[in-house]
Amino acid sequence: MKISTKIILYYLLIFILSMSFIILFFIETDKKTISDKVKQMSVDAVKSISSKMDYIIDITDNQSKMLISSQTIQNILRDGNAKNEFIYQQEMDNYIADFMNFNDNISSIYIFDNYGNKYFIDYTSPVKNISLEAIKTSSWYNRLIDLDGRYLLKSNGENTFQSGSKNYVSMIRIINDLNTQKPIGIMVINVSEEYIKNKLYDESAATQNIILLDEKNNNIINGNLPANKKLLKSFNYDSNGYSAIQNINSKQYIITELQNKYGWKIISINLFNELSAGKQSYNVVLLIAMVINGILLIVGLLFTSLIITKPIRKLTQAMKEVKFGEFKEVNINTGNDEIGDLKDIYNIMIRQIKKLFIDIVEEHKTKRKAELEVLQTQIKPHFLYNSLDAISSLVLSKENDQALEFVKALGQFYRLFLSSGNEEITIKEEIDMVKHYLIVQKIRLGGKFTIDIKIDNRVLDFKIPRLTLQPLVENAIKHGIRGKLGPGKISIYTMYYEDYIILSVEDDGIGIDEEKIKNIKNGIFTGVGLRATIERLNIYYDSENVIDILSEKGTGTRITINIPRAKES
Repeated sequence: MKISTKIILYYLLIFILSMSFIILFFIETDKKTISDKVKQMSVDAVKSISSKMDYIIDITDNQSKMLISSQTIQNILRDGNAKNEFIYQQEMDNYIADFMNFNDNISSIYIFDNYGNKYFIDYTSPVKNISLEAIKTSSWYNRLIDLDGRYLLKSNGENTFQSGSKNYVSMIRIINDLNTQKPIGIMVINVSEEYIKNKLYDESAATQNIILLDEKNNNIINGNLPANKKLLKSFNYDSNGYSAIQNINSKQYIITELQNKYGWKIISINLFNELSAGKQSYNVVLLIAMVINGILLIVGLLFTSLIITKPIRKLTQAMKEVKFGEFKEVNINTGNDEIGDLKDIYNIMIRQIKKLFIDIVEEHKTKRKAELEVLQTQIKPHFLYNSLDAISSLVLSKENDQALEFVKALGQFYRLFLSSGNEEITIKEEIDMVKHYLIVQKIRLGGKFTIDIKIDNRVLDFKIPRLTLQPLVENAIKHGIRGKLGPGKISIYTMYYEDYIILSVEDDGIGIDEEKIKNIKNGIFTGVGLRATIERLNIYYDSENVIDILSEKGTGTRITINIPRAKES
């Protein structure tokens, strides 16, 4: 791809990314603004509903006070004479009926005296069979007594009263004698759900889906949204002042909750799109600015790329022979600018390349050897300290025979480990060193594993880097056998082929998961022994595929070393 094309594409990419960021910023800002407006609208609607509900209850409270202070009701409740029951019933019915004719918010009124008499007018019949006994045995009766004449609000009588399918709010209060302030009766005033809905709802969408719950989360009013009951189970409305936008059943809802002074929850559930309709704002100026900037940018890029890339193309044409291995200096006419500097620096580089090219091969060999030596030093006999501790424990435990065997095996291991400073040892010597290492580990681990070694005699004299197998055996014990429940098995075997030799270390331990194997192959792991072994074998044999790892979680691990016979000495 030409530099001029790259410049154009680069700046176009920057332009597109920057404009995309700006557009996304404006879109998100617009969404935030709309969201805040919709939330505020919902909050205002809920507050309005709360105020209206307070007004309805205050009105009903005042009406109940008028009733209990009525001299007619006071006289009838004081007397309670069964002889006058029919007269009192007529008088009370007429009084209550007249009162309800002037107060359309009340659907029914029930009054009980202390003698078991009941006086009531019920136009809508949402409540049936209210009895004084039912009230006195209700869960809230003691609280009603404690209120000493103040009202108690209950949704649907809190299942104390038998009712139909309609909801209502009951205002219940003790009627006290105005003279003695002693209880002479109980009054229940019921306000229907239909009346409350008519007073609470207005024409705005925000008030059409209001749910009213009492302090025990009993439903007083269910809004017009059909799925309100299911939606109530889909979010937490226990926090006073809760307002949020939530995704429920693949739809976006704005949900607002407020708790009034009676402990009732007023919850607004509305489809976000319904409240946000007509509030989206579109930034036409931004779109026009994008188009103008895009046109100016393209024109400017074409002009700039033509001026900058013309001398570069000439220099590139003169330098093309380099890719064919011809390191020749270039000679073109350039101005006193960066292109001229580039030409001069290139010619200096060509001369230096010619000078250094001869030394590269030797330098490479020296470097690889140095890397091998560094990696060799990373493999420390780190288990020496643990071995000495184990010997001490055996001696203290008077297990002298095992201690002697341990010391002999440890001594033989280090004799072969040091190998008189030789970088290479035979496979036979490496196997002997591993055998002594395994004896030490078996004593340390209390016979945690068994050993199976099968070696082809044809490979015994083949030389390999010192400490080729030992780190793999150590890894099998540490990460395979130790974590296994019960005894394990470590197998070491070789295979002889015409072009290469295979050395394999296998265990039936806990295995390695695929992600860890991938990390090991990519060099992303922390085990110094295994890491150093893989790296130095790759360097020594000048290949990235010397070691292969095959493992299954819970079954075991097999690590295979593929050694080319071209290295045989």
